[in-house]
Amino acid sequence: MNEDLIIDCRTVKSRDGFWAAYVAVIPQDSARDFGRNLDALWDALDGGGPGWPGERTVRLQHFAALRRIDRQLASGLEAIAAELAGSSLAPALVIED
Repeated sequence: MNEDLIIDCRTVKSRDGFWAAYVAVIPQDSARDFGRNLDALWDALDGGGPGWPGERTVRLQHFAALRRIDRQLASGLEAIAAELAGSSLAPALVIED
C-alpha cells in the first residue's frame, strides 16, 4: 500500500506556493510537465495526465490556512475533491481542516 501524499497548507503562503508544494510531493517524472493550475490538477487526478500522483491519496492538511490566503484556489480544490469523491478509479483528494 502506498503512503498518502501530504501537503501541510500552513506552510503555503501563495498560490504559486501551493503548486510548488504539490509538485514537491508527486513523482518527479509526473511533475515535469504539470501545468500548475486547477485544470491541470483535474486532468492529473481524473485522467492520469501530467501531475498524476500515482495510486495515492493527496491529503491537504490544515486546509483552512489555504482558504484564508486564496479563497478562489481553495474553492476550486474543494470542487475537485467533491467530484473525485464519487470515483473509485481516480486518486482521492482529501481536504482536512
